[in-house]
Amino acid sequence: MIAQSYLFAGPKGIGKRLLADRFARGILCLGEDKKMVPCGSCASCIKAVSGNHPDLKIVDQSMLDGSIGIDEVRRLCAEASLKPYEAIRKVFIIDGIDRMTEEASNAFLKTLEEPNRSTTFLLTADRVMKIPRTIISRVQVLKCNALPIADCEAVISSVGGLDGAASSTAARFSCGAPGLVLGDGGKEYLALRERALSGLERRTFFDSEAGAPRDEVIQMLEIALTWYRDILVLRSLGNSSGKLINADRSEALRQFASQNTLETARHAIEYVVTAINEIQENANTKLALTMLGARIGNR
Repeated sequence: MIAQSYLFAGPKGIGKRLLADRFARGILCLGEDKKMVPCGSCASCIKAVSGNHPDLKIVDQSMLDGSIGIDEVRRLCAEASLKPYEAIRKVFIIDGIDRMTEEASNAFLKTLEEPNRSTTFLLTADRVMKIPRTIISRVQVLKCNALPIADCEAVISSVGGLDGAASSTAARFSCGAPGLVLGDGGKEYLALRERALSGLERRTFFDSEAGAPRDEVIQMLEIALTWYRDILVLRSLGNSSGKLINADRSEALRQFASQNTLETARHAIEYVVTAINEIQENANTKLALTMLGARIGNR
C-alpha cells in the first residue's frame, strides 16, 4: 500500500532525488509489474521521463532562488486538492523541503493533515533538523546513507564516464555521495575541494574563506572534516595511505599528522562539526570561521 507522504533524507549527492523520481515513475507506471518498478516503456513512464505527465508535479528549491516560498506551496496545495487527470494517483516531488520557509511550511502542513487520498508526496532533504517536527511526524522517513566506496566507483564509472584510477579517486572524494562529483555540480565541488584543501595546507583557510557564500562555506567545512579525519587515521594507524580519503594529499597530511596528537585531531573534528551546525542555524559565517580558526590554530 502506498503511503500519503515519504521523506528521503540524507547527505547532498547521495541520490535522494533519483530515488524520488524513480519511485514516482513506479507509482504512475501502467506496466504489469506491481512492485513499484517503472517499466520505462508505457505511455505513463515516457511522459514522466520527458516531464510531461499531468499527474506528476515537481517543486525544486534549486530552481526557486534557493528556497520554497508560500506562493509556490499555495499553488502546490491547490493542485493537490484536485483529482488525478490520467493516473490513479497524483504524485508531487518536493526536492529540498528543508529549504521551505516557515510560512510555506505551515501552509503545507495543513495539506498533510487533511490529505487527498489520491495524492502522494515525495520529499527530499539534506538537513532533516531544518524541517518542522509537525511535518516530520506526518511522513514516512527513509534514511539514505552514504554508499560504500565500491558502489560509488561503479556509479561514477557508469554515469560519469570515468574509469580506472580516475573513478577510484573520485569515489574517495565523494565520501559516499557520488552525485557530488558528477556533472557540472561535480566540477564545482572539485573546485571547492581544491580551495578548501589548499587553504588548509597553507594554513590560510579560516581567513581567506571568511567572506565566501554560506553554502560554499558549509561545503568546504564538510571537506575540511575529511582532512582532519585523514590526520586522525594517520595518527591512529600510521602509514595507511590506502585508508585516506584525500590520498592525493598524503604527503601534506603526513606532515600535519606529525604535528598533531589523536586528541588534537579529534578536537579539530568536533570544532568543525560545531561550526557547521552553527552556520546552518544562521550564525555569522565570518565570525564562525574566525572562532573555528582560533580553536584549531595551525593544526
